[in-house]
Amino acid sequence: MLLHPLSNHSLRVHCMLPSLVGVVIRHEGGREKRFHRLPPRTRFVANVFYLDPLLFSLLILAGVPPFTGIVSGEMQRSEKRSKRQSMPLLKVLGLHDPPYLMRSGEDYETNTKYEGFLVDMLDQLGNLVGFEYEIDMVKDGNYGSYNNATQTWTGLIGGIITGEADLAAAPLTITSGRSDAVEFSKPWMYTGISVLYKHLPVDSGSGWMFLRPFTLSTWIAVAIMYVGVSLAYWVVARCSPEERRRSTESGEPVFGIFNTFWAAFTPLLLRGNQDMPQALSTRLLTGIWWSFSFLILVLYSSMVAKEFTTGHYRPKVSSWKDLADGAVNFGTIKGGSTQRYFKTSQIPEYQKIAEFLASHPELSSSSLAEGVDRVLKNPGTFAFIMETTSAEYLAATRCENLVVVGPEFHRSAYGLALRKG
Repeated sequence: MLLHPLSNHSLRVHCMLPSLVGVVIRHEGGREKRFHRLPPRTRFVANVFYLDPLLFSLLILAGVPPFTGIVSGEMQRSEKRSKRQSMPLLKVLGLHDPPYLMRSGEDYETNTKYEGFLVDMLDQLGNLVGFEYEIDMVKDGNYGSYNNATQTWTGLIGGIITGEADLAAAPLTITSGRSDAVEFSKPWMYTGISVLYKHLPVDSGSGWMFLRPFTLSTWIAVAIMYVGVSLAYWVVARCSPEERRRSTESGEPVFGIFNTFWAAFTPLLLRGNQDMPQALSTRLLTGIWWSFSFLILVLYSSMVAKEFTTGHYRPKVSSWKDLADGAVNFGTIKGGSTQRYFKTSQIPEYQKIAEFLASHPELSSSSLAEGVDRVLKNPGTFAFIMETTSAEYLAATRCENLVVVGPEFHRSAYGLALRKG
């Protein structure tokens, strides 16, 4: 309880006993004064932030006339509730979508069960315009799409049309189809579309990492070239009189079948051979093979450096165009504005994405949480197309190797949905 005397000094009062016997008045400077009884000639103006109802009753019985402005905390809350009751109450339909709207603990004063950006915005609008609101979550968990079979709207849009709610508060994209069914407010946020993806970590413990710089087909081609050059050495040496000589140490032919395989292998190690070719044909073959071997070694060295220094992850998806090329499976929210955008687009890459979504409906999700969960359970093999702001929030708050793949495309706006008229 803060007390302000008729002077300008701020005082803090601690009630040691409910009967106010033993009141301690402490000045801001640190000086204290203790009373065995309340001074009858001292008048204070008190601002009470909260006072227990029982203690308030004891104050009345103890004699409050020396004090003015003491109000019970329960009376303050009752005054606020009566003020709220005089304001119109709007039914707001929402959808769980962090950080816009999330379930929270129950607040003592406002009985608020939700928190997030939209709750703060509704509070500000309520104070500005003058209304109170109650939030209910949409039952089907959908933003709102038109069902051609039943000729009705689902989700938030359907709740507004049927009168279930007065206002829909969610990251609801303003589209022409939805604008024909409901009325939208001015946009409160602009966003785009991006891809949420989880990279696969590199298996650093594998013993075959030295083979990763080249593909399997490249290694097979190098092996075929090596065997072919070795046999070419042997054939050319057999046909050339200058190469029909024997080693002075072992007495074996210099270009025998086994020696030719060794002669072809040493350039791959950048090592020279003891017995150099003498015929023009074998020298020409040696020069060509050395050039090829040097090129292979340079490419291998650069690929090894890239493999071990460009990061811990090997992305399969670096842009949304990789989705159109079929790099991984992907999905989006069923019946959402993102799916409809691809369906109505005239861009060839977007049409490929729309065709994939139409042919694989099992990969799309009924809610954002379901789609994110599928990304987490299928790292490196599944991507989820969603709004950029939500994707960036999830990538920043979920420390599970989630990344947002860009660039962002198709800018759209969020708005509050209301009944027409």
